[in-house]
This record gives sequence, structure tokens and C-alpha cells, in this order.
Amino acid sequence: MDADLALVVWFAAGVAVQALLVIRVDRHWRMVDWGILAICVGVGASGMLPSKNEVYLPLESLLMCIGIFGFTLAILFEKRILPVINEKIVLSYTLIFWYAIYVDFQKLGLPDWLVFASLVPTSATLIIAFTQVFMERRNSFLRKC
Repeated sequence: MDADLALVVWFAAGVAVQALLVIRVDRHWRMVDWGILAICVGVGASGMLPSKNEVYLPLESLLMCIGIFGFTLAILFEKRILPVINEKIVLSYTLIFWYAIYVDFQKLGLPDWLVFASLVPTSATLIIAFTQVFMERRNSFLRKC
């Protein structure tokens, strides 16, 4: 197993653990919940299936599995995930995104305009996250006075 594939496997394990934490595994699950989770894993595993005339690359297939799993999980567990997501979580994912862009910018071959266009939602995320922190601290300070 090469280093890139090992990194993606660990990333996939992290995605799975984080998904379980976000949808709160600690509560009592019904059989339906486990069935929905099994559907997410099964649909996500479909990313490993090669298409016609495709040269099979395990790294790309595994990344496709992660994307399909995440998309399916977000759709099927929407009512449980959305109340948990806040501006700090979005900010952390945004910073991880920019780190990945910074490290592999030349390998990705992304056009400059796309990278600069990505700054717009990042700016909004930063403003919202820091405004919330400022407002919370201001309100707690005013309550103490």
C-alpha cells in the first residue's frame, strides 16, 4: 500500500467516526437507523465499482466512496445532522479545505479563478464564525455587569 492510499484509508476511517459522532451513536438506535446507515455504507461502496473502459485506480475509487457515502449520509440523516452543525464546524472544514489546496495546489491543476472564487464562501464563513464568538462574549460580559 503506497503512502497516498494509506492516507486516504485513514481519512475514510476518520470520516466514518465523525459521521457516527455527528449523528449521535450514543443514543438508543432503532433498527431503521441501522438500516439507513447500512444503506449509506452500501451506496458509498458503489464508488469502488469500475465503469466501462476504466483503468482501475484504488485511490480515486476510495475517494469516490467517501464522497458518495458523505452525500448519502447527509441526505438520509439530514434532520439529525443539521441541528449539530454550527459555524465553528463549518470554519474547521473550511480551514482543512484551504490547507489541502495550499499543500497540493500545483498537483490539483485548479484554475486560479476557481481558487479565488472559493474565497467568497470562506470570507462569509470567517465573518459569521467570528461575529458569533464576539456576540457571545459580549452578551456574557453584559450579563455579568
